[in-house]
Amino acid sequence: MKRVFKQTPFDEEFRKNVFELLGMAKKEVIVITGEAGSYQYQELRWAVEKARKRGVSFKIYCTHPPVEYVNKVLQLGGEVYVGEERLAEHYLIVDRKHCMTSAVRPKEKVGVRAGEVRLNDKRFARGKVELFDKLVSKAEKARPKPEEDPLWKLVNDPIDFGYDTHSEKFEEEL
Repeated sequence: MKRVFKQTPFDEEFRKNVFELLGMAKKEVIVITGEAGSYQYQELRWAVEKARKRGVSFKIYCTHPPVEYVNKVLQLGGEVYVGEERLAEHYLIVDRKHCMTSAVRPKEKVGVRAGEVRLNDKRFARGKVELFDKLVSKAEKARPKPEEDPLWKLVNDPIDFGYDTHSEKFEEEL
């Protein structure tokens, strides 16, 4: 079954389809993406976390991902591969039989992502898994980089506001 989704403001159709596919995952999710920007949407983060709790494995190929996204996926037990080859389309493959294709959107624009969902199309999915394997063979497996994570930086080098912000004496001040 092939289902086309159109451009929508805030990429609602795209997000709805990703959420649905992640909910269907039983064994494995493979992602071929550019910047892994979909992870910025909270409902998709929750869907990934729920899938991981069900034992679903995650393998992601991307080109220039934000370090905080990579660290979170690695923390959840996923595999991330970073390469240089950019593709015109992005793919989400679920259990090697369901697949979603989305067109790369112009930088800094929301609501222009469109594509298609193919349910139970093992042949198409197999082709995208082969593409993933080819891309990964030329990519580097990501390792955690906590020192580059914005939260890690803030915790280890807090901002000086010019007055005491320590919480140990909070009760005394009340």
